[in-house]
Amino acid sequence: MTTKAPGPDETLDLSHNAGSVPNSVLAAWASLTRLKTLYRQGWLRRGVGPAQCESVADHSFGTAILGLLLAAGPAGDFHFGGQSLDPGRIAVLALVHELGEAYAGDLTPSDGIGKAEKRRLEEEGLDRALAGFAGKDWLKAAWLDYEEGRSPEARFIRQVDKLEMGLQAAVYRSQGCQGMDEFFQSAKAGCGDRALEAVLEAAMAGSDPKSGSGA
Repeated sequence: MTTKAPGPDETLDLSHNAGSVPNSVLAAWASLTRLKTLYRQGWLRRGVGPAQCESVADHSFGTAILGLLLAAGPAGDFHFGGQSLDPGRIAVLALVHELGEAYAGDLTPSDGIGKAEKRRLEEEGLDRALAGFAGKDWLKAAWLDYEEGRSPEARFIRQVDKLEMGLQAAVYRSQGCQGMDEFFQSAKAGCGDRALEAVLEAAMAGSDPKSGSGA
């Protein structure tokens, strides 16, 4: 099973003049939007067909929206776990956290690649995707913030990333897909906050065929 996005390596070949501003933007966009056609490999390996399998871009969008929904307060403020959060930072970190997969592919634990090697491959992929783009430094800094959990927003989104996976597993289970328990377990392990665990548990209960209801 390939972990790469289907199709040619480059949608647009602008390497010959990527130094110009419009073309450097187009080149970066073409590289990064490969994630729209990179399926999440864990789902494929558990029998979710391509027609219903989410892409890495789908997951990033879902993580961004979920993070904003979880942190939004009734007075227009954003906070979680007693800390004030920047909603713009939440969205940015969620959107950039998988960008390295544009060339590294969606690597999973079953690929037998260690965490350090996975990070190296994804960082190389991000650097490749952003090569020639003048604004690459702030995007790379945001990616590193997420990877290392430096900011409160990064630590929050790292948990939301796992929770979003668990919610997607609940959706697939409600659609009749089997083998979702491992994803629920992984999501629960990644949700250090009890409030996030409660969201996951509600989704799991709603998708359980034994409950007589669907997610």
